[in-house]
Amino acid sequence: MVKLLLIILMALETTIFTFMISVSFEEWAKGFDSQDLEAMNKANAVTPLYRGVSKDDPQLVVVVHQAEEGVAKEMSEGARGLI
Repeated sequence: MVKLLLIILMALETTIFTFMISVSFEEWAKGFDSQDLEAMNKANAVTPLYRGVSKDDPQLVVVVHQAEEGVAKEMSEGARGLI
């Protein structure tokens, strides 16, 4: 019996987003850390690597994701109205 093993290598990219928020970082982080967003990230194979707030401007946030090429950008563009 011959078994065929197919390996598909997708290009991963690390994406760094910086943006302004209209609520406190603590309030924003609750949404970012929510089970709903965790499930959406998992469904899209997105790995959040870091989230943080500027020490100089509490409304400036940075988020770093790793995912297949283009996926994190697509997700962030869909979430613009939620920030």
